[in-house]
Amino acid sequence: MRLTLRYFGALRDRLGREAEDRDIADVTTAGAAIDALVEQDSTLASALLDFPRARYAINQRFATRTALLADGDELAIFPPVTGG
Repeated sequence: MRLTLRYFGALRDRLGREAEDRDIADVTTAGAAIDALVEQDSTLASALLDFPRARYAINQRFATRTALLADGDELAIFPPVTGG
């Protein structure tokens, strides 16, 4: 499955990129895609460990880890945000 990944906030800063296209085999949900990405990419794995409460969006709609994905979807990852 081909996905467009988008990274936001501190996660984008840490990875040094805001988007990329990736092929991920045998996944059907956002959570499975994240888990597969963590296995494939140690830099992404390290960054995501720092943001265990990240939120996800599929095609610009917030989603849970159990949300279904389709080929060509956009999966966005948002780390928690603080302000003051």
